[in-house]
Amino acid sequence: MAISLLCPSCKSCLDIKAKACQKCGHHFTQGRMYRVRVKAGGKWHSKCVDTLQQAKQIEGVWRGQKAMEGIIPERKAMPTLGEIWALFDRQDNSRLKDPTSWRRRWEHHVGPEFGNTRLDQITAQEMRLFLGKLHEKQAKLSHNATGPERKVLSQATVNMCVKLIGRLFNYASANGLWSGENPIRRVKLPRFNNEVTRSLDGQQLGTFLDVLNGLSNRAVALAFKFCLATGKRAGEVFKLTWAQVDFSAKVIEFTVKSTTLEKSQKLPMSAVAQAILYEAFLMRLDDCPYVFHTRNGRAFVHGSYWAKVRKAAQLPSDFRVHDLRHTFASHLASSGKVDIYTLQNLLGHGSISMTKRYAHLVDERLRQSLAVADEIFS
Repeated sequence: MAISLLCPSCKSCLDIKAKACQKCGHHFTQGRMYRVRVKAGGKWHSKCVDTLQQAKQIEGVWRGQKAMEGIIPERKAMPTLGEIWALFDRQDNSRLKDPTSWRRRWEHHVGPEFGNTRLDQITAQEMRLFLGKLHEKQAKLSHNATGPERKVLSQATVNMCVKLIGRLFNYASANGLWSGENPIRRVKLPRFNNEVTRSLDGQQLGTFLDVLNGLSNRAVALAFKFCLATGKRAGEVFKLTWAQVDFSAKVIEFTVKSTTLEKSQKLPMSAVAQAILYEAFLMRLDDCPYVFHTRNGRAFVHGSYWAKVRKAAQLPSDFRVHDLRHTFASHLASSGKVDIYTLQNLLGHGSISMTKRYAHLVDERLRQSLAVADEIFS
């Protein structure tokens, strides 16, 4: 599949950025003609249009139809939401910030309800009924919990399940597989405050570090210590590779996943982070790229390890690895030595609004600033 510039004189196909035809010398000073070509069913199909935008739209439609060939048998029937999910999961889900959580939402909530439903049968009214079912539904305390205890779904989970359906409709529309309205546009989702900022106080922090220092599995202890010492997200820490660590420059390059592209952030090593990395380096395995890894050289998966550490440190059952990031931010903010904008850069927040949840902890710095004002104006 390709888009090419069509020469009006000799009908040659050229690169879309070409300024003149290499064959006949024709200069593209005015209007241009573009040709889109795709091979399907063993035959080439083409279409000529006047603008590059039209060519890209046609290419997008054809690309979606061609991609669906391996999932949906040849037919003219409307695809089901499950078929759209299969295509989305194979092509685009890996680009999301947390693809595993999206798969869990599909497998446990959305798929069983709408997996076999055609797109034209999913209406705004169906979405409202689904929203009500989710509010009544109960699930395990966590995705890796084994006990019989159950809990109602959080409002965040409920909203994200509905948003997943909306995302799939948008994906189908972008690939020419759906031309109707997205049903969730007529559904008003409940608003809620999702700013959870649990952190360890001084005593809890001391107990937590004592537990880590006493662990026989040093790889686990180092991984959780590094989360606490850097304030980085779990995915950024547990997928860190040695190629991202520069001991000579004392710099670490963290990979940050966004919904659109891979971003990276370079930060200097603190003394504590450097010590952790040195110890991890002595434990590295040949042909294993990861800084923190299992005994067989695979990427570190923290679920079962974290449950044991949390229990040993007598932390609440809902205390997460992500709360080590909140602990890092809270203690730095309340120290009075780190301003909110520096904290934003350390945490890798895309906007200052995300960091402002810690703003009330910077009171000490504010008091110091007002004391300076007292000296000047009194």
